[in-house]
Amino acid sequence: MKAHIWEEKYILAKNYFEKNGNLLVKNDYVVNNIRLGRWLDTQRNDHFNNKLSKEKIDKLNNIGMVWHKFNEQWDRNFSLAKNYFETNRNLLIPSRYSTDGVNLGMWISDQRKSYKRGYLNDYRIKKLNSIGMIWDELDYNWKQQYNFAQSFYNKYGHLFIPQDYELNSFKIGKWLSTQKSEYKRGNLNTERITLLESIGMIWDFPPQNQTSFFEQAVFFYIKKSIPNAINKYTSLGFELDIFIKNLKLAIEYDGPLHKLKKDLDKNFKCKDHDINLIRIREPGCPILNDTSIDFLLKDISIKELESTINDVFSFINKTYNTGISIDIDILRDKQDIYDQYIKYINHIWLRNFELAKEFYSSYNHLLIPARDKFKSTNLGSWISRQRKEYKKGLLSDDKINKLESIGMIWDVNENNWSNYFNSAESFFNKNKHLLVPERYVDDDNIILGKWLVNQRQSYKNKTLSTNKIKKLESIGMVWDVRDLKWDIGFNIAKKYFLDNGNLYINTSLVIEDFNLGSWVSEQRKLYNLGTLSADRINRLNSIDMIWNHNEYTWNYFFKLAEEFSNQHNSLLVPYKYKVNNINLGIWISRQRKKFKENKLAESQIKRLNSLGMIWSIKRST
Repeated sequence: MKAHIWEEKYILAKNYFEKNGNLLVKNDYVVNNIRLGRWLDTQRNDHFNNKLSKEKIDKLNNIGMVWHKFNEQWDRNFSLAKNYFETNRNLLIPSRYSTDGVNLGMWISDQRKSYKRGYLNDYRIKKLNSIGMIWDELDYNWKQQYNFAQSFYNKYGHLFIPQDYELNSFKIGKWLSTQKSEYKRGNLNTERITLLESIGMIWDFPPQNQTSFFEQAVFFYIKKSIPNAINKYTSLGFELDIFIKNLKLAIEYDGPLHKLKKDLDKNFKCKDHDINLIRIREPGCPILNDTSIDFLLKDISIKELESTINDVFSFINKTYNTGISIDIDILRDKQDIYDQYIKYINHIWLRNFELAKEFYSSYNHLLIPARDKFKSTNLGSWISRQRKEYKKGLLSDDKINKLESIGMIWDVNENNWSNYFNSAESFFNKNKHLLVPERYVDDDNIILGKWLVNQRQSYKNKTLSTNKIKKLESIGMVWDVRDLKWDIGFNIAKKYFLDNGNLYINTSLVIEDFNLGSWVSEQRKLYNLGTLSADRINRLNSIDMIWNHNEYTWNYFFKLAEEFSNQHNSLLVPYKYKVNNINLGIWISRQRKKFKENKLAESQIKRLNSLGMIWSIKRST
């Protein structure tokens, strides 16, 4: 019956194919009250799930069955994508781009989504790869922009770039600034961090190097006309973008992030020093109420900046009668403006180096904390930055040689370790051990005790280098202090045993400032708890360790009682009778008392009975 129904529907499909030339039947298509579209979909599903016989598959293939209903449409869209690639050499298609009635941009986007979700089969992936498919467009764009930065680094050897600097219409300065922001937020993955650091990226760019191309353009033309102009002048205790000392004239270039309070504060400081202050201010900067000579840019364009720089020179000529005439063409001079900026950065480095040299001459080291200043300059921060750049391989040989000539220590932690090790070595040479109290401080104020605790912890955590382990062991380092203290205690106990023939020790006994009685008592406790190692038990047994102090004491007194019984043929020991200054009479009396209180063990009773113990004695009146 089922076979008959299948044949009936197959004939309808065959008729459809002969009439239309395909079997791309809509799902809701009905003929002779039979849902042919749905039936064909069922055949596709059965074929996919291996439920369709070979005979049926062959019959359907004979009438042009399309097993993957959407293959033809996909192949058509692929052909359009291939044509686009052959024309444009990429598949970076705008999302709204359409051709031949197909939104090709959206189709490519859908292929990327299907690929990420794992819905795209290997055949389609291979075909798309053959025409240069970019699966992750954002990552591709990032790498293209990175290539621009890499080219810049290969040419100039650094990434000191003003934020608004452009390279072949690519805003490389802004892009690098964005990478630094993403890095600080923790949004930059390890691969990108590594790539950027390989081309000299400095995440904490020094404040004195932060500038804009527009600011450097202003300085370029001022410097060209007035050679003694200084960029980033700080000798007055505050920074001026440009300072012309002989004219007592300062020029500031202000971006939109400038704060009114700080700007006004600088204006008043200039007034106190009798300095005329010109401000070139971008749109959006607050008004300063005539406390400076302000030139306001109408927009952020090169043409507007050129016009404003000309206005500034007109003011200088009028105020100082300088007669300056200059041709301003920023696009023409773009490379020269940038080159001057690089010279300025190198000048800053040399200026800071001279300060470091002076600091070294005064203090014979460069171990200056990162936040410390020297002569109003953040020298500590600068020294720290040189160490970071050295570790990343970003310092030139010339700079390395200069810094090493004034005693630069590249690894401060390693240097500190050496200083502490020297202190430990001195302590060992003097005391023959490294059992240093945790709070011990040497004559040079080195907290040696705490440092040794940290070294032992690093050793335990397996974070101490082999070289450091060897160096510390060469001066008698004991990694487990408890082992060393135990050995010291055992050696003192052994000496006591050899001198006295036993370890019958009072808990308060102290020898050579070591509480031997307490130590021996502690070993008994550990033994009874089952936490004393077999090695330590054997070593203590070698010197006749008394594991049960009470039992040993009882046996000792029993031996004295036995000797008394053998001598006197009885155990009627007088109450105050002593042997070797030991009160045997009191001990015998205590045994009788324990017997009456049922506190004496059966074995002890038997042993005392064997000596003729009389448990009840009538006292004479």
